Amino acid sequence: MKVSVIVAIYNLEQYLDYCIESLTIQDYRQMEIILVDDGSTDRSPLLCDEWAKRDSRIKVVHKSNSGLSGARNVGLDVATGTYVLFVDGDDYLVNGAITTLVEIMKINKVDFVQFGYEEVQGYEGLNDTRNTRLEEMKRSLKTMFLVYDRKEMFRQLYVLGGVAASACTKFMRLETAHKLRFKEGILHEDEQFTTRLLAQADSVCYVNDFLPYKYVIRQGSIIHTAFKSKKLYDLSEMYEERLEILRAANFKEILPTTASAYWRMLILLFGESQKASDEAACSFIRTKVRQLLAGNDLQLLGVNRVIAYLYKWGMPGLDIYYGIRKLLGK
Repeated sequence: MKVSVIVAIYNLEQYLDYCIESLTIQDYRQMEIILVDDGSTDRSPLLCDEWAKRDSRIKVVHKSNSGLSGARNVGLDVATGTYVLFVDGDDYLVNGAITTLVEIMKINKVDFVQFGYEEVQGYEGLNDTRNTRLEEMKRSLKTMFLVYDRKEMFRQLYVLGGVAASACTKFMRLETAHKLRFKEGILHEDEQFTTRLLAQADSVCYVNDFLPYKYVIRQGSIIHTAFKSKKLYDLSEMYEERLEILRAANFKEILPTTASAYWRMLILLFGESQKASDEAACSFIRTKVRQLLAGNDLQLLGVNRVIAYLYKWGMPGLDIYYGIRKLLGK
């Protein structure tokens, strides 16, 4: 079975060699590596072309910058494998990862495999094969595979929080990814993609303690940025789509947790909107909060319940709450 690995790249010249090397040394040989250069302005395009000359399995696509979703969709357009895996250009896979994922998919015959990731500081473990091969994992783990239906996977993701939403922790059929694709021009595209993936999956294999994907923490990669209203609008759209899917599936026991998470996000971003003096965003949040309160999905505790009661009593709960915080110097 051929595997397509799609790598979205934008200005990653310092890290790209490590990522691509981790793919070329995989012991699974039936694969194509699709490097999508998303309009990089550094040496990334040159590095991609050099790797393609060294390994015939590598395809390179150069395109104008459109963001992560656009780059992944272009990769899907040229992919020819049976299965697909997404890797970010500054991360890497441990050797044996793809062999194991293909074996898991064959054994369980599910719609996709959900696996874990590990945050690492660098690339020292690039050639580390510990706990990646299927045989070793069977010996070391009592419960190797957990096969869930759609409802249980939603519960794992949105109630228990034990499943990563990243598209890079999913191994699926290429035709599945083609049907879904990534919505372009939004933030948090992985969360939306995962919600839609779960909505159409009948069965999912969750691989316990399997961490083949290494997410590299780069110094200076986590930067505090000012409030942006686009983040608010995109997150709101994502949560409302998620709630609509859960209601349509009649997953009543999962709805309260998801609705309450949406509520907490709105409360948090209201404070950021006020600090940024973005009245349009504040007004948007007030409307969304009232809409949530009009439904029957919320289960609130503590200060969130107080805010809800203020609204029910006809008072602007959010404005009162943040007004008190300001008086207290918080």
